[in-house]
Amino acid sequence: MRIRETNLNFTRTPANRSSTAKYIIHHSYSGDVSAQTIHGWHLARGWLGIGYHFVIRHNGNIERGRAERTIGAHARGHNNDSIGICLTGNFMINVPSKAQLESLVWLLKDYLFPRYGELPVGGHEDYQATLCPGAKFPWDTFRTMMEGEEEMAERVILLNSEHPMNDMNGGIVWLSQRLKAPVYFKGTPVKAKRTYVVGGSTDKSDIAGEPGEIVPISGETRAQTLVALGKFLEEV
Repeated sequence: MRIRETNLNFTRTPANRSSTAKYIIHHSYSGDVSAQTIHGWHLARGWLGIGYHFVIRHNGNIERGRAERTIGAHARGHNNDSIGICLTGNFMINVPSKAQLESLVWLLKDYLFPRYGELPVGGHEDYQATLCPGAKFPWDTFRTMMEGEEEMAERVILLNSEHPMNDMNGGIVWLSQRLKAPVYFKGTPVKAKRTYVVGGSTDKSDIAGEPGEIVPISGETRAQTLVALGKFLEEV
């Protein structure tokens, strides 16, 4: 599998990101359109050009949007530290094709993870008040495909809060790098010998999959969880 270069012309060169903390999935809310077409839409809005870094077509082809190390324009307030991936289609009505999901998994696991780390993967809706990537985006299927037939991990980090944890992003990224552990969102099945639970319930019955030993990094309130994370970071 490969990424198709598009050589799009921007009104000026987008600035580079200083860090990468997450991957954000979108849908185009349209038919199966090219990165070039989306580029035209975004230029018409007065943007530098296409806001996504990658576009995955219905047939599974991956087209490059913005250069992957530059700041995107796809999730307000989160562009400075994220990579935006858009699957073409309207997933309020339809579901992504099997080829799209397979390409998305390849792009994340085989291309982006080795370059930027096993960072949180979420939908646009996890960061802004939107329904993107659509009510019919098959999160359970996608997560199962991401999990695959891999062996049990030594350790993983689970963000188990019902609410966004944006103010903890820096600490969570540092923890992931220090522990060499991938990060998962609440509801994602985990399979590990040890699971570091940040926020939310630390009861095994509330965690999908096989979490193994639970290491709680939580408090009864968001503020207490932030303090617990800070103390834990001082010790590892």
